[in-house]
Amino acid sequence: MIPPLINPYLELAAQSPPAARKQLIWAFSWAIPSSEAIQTIRSFSPLVELGAGTGYWGWLIRQAGADIVCLDSNTEAPPHWSVVERGTPESLSALPDLSRRTLLLVWPPLADGASCMALEALSHWQGTHLAYVGEWRGRTASPEFHDRLESEFDLLAEVPIP
Repeated sequence: MIPPLINPYLELAAQSPPAARKQLIWAFSWAIPSSEAIQTIRSFSPLVELGAGTGYWGWLIRQAGADIVCLDSNTEAPPHWSVVERGTPESLSALPDLSRRTLLLVWPPLADGASCMALEALSHWQGTHLAYVGEWRGRTASPEFHDRLESEFDLLAEVPIP
């Protein structure tokens, strides 16, 4: 049995007024993780998270017992909950051991066309499983990214987050 996760973001988000949301995003992540989401993602370990930001999701996933490598193009911005290595979509094909990992994308930036980080990640990564946390055809990634998900992947699990 995995012990309960220490997840201060979930606790703070439940107690904070909407005006505090920007501060919480800066300190934690765009998406608020739930224990169920973390446990579901953990089941696809080992993982590589691209666009890890503060490393908050990676920190929780490690607590749950998973093997995860966290990458982001900006490793200078504090705070960091976990070690976040410098990495871009191209890094996914440059380091062969990353392609065997499940790719984790948490709230990838909204973009159009080829400038989409999430779409670029799919072009460089050679793995078979993808864990995507974001709005379906909403304010994350791009329409082209969602088109590829629909045509190239099977949905194995869907978990709502707060």
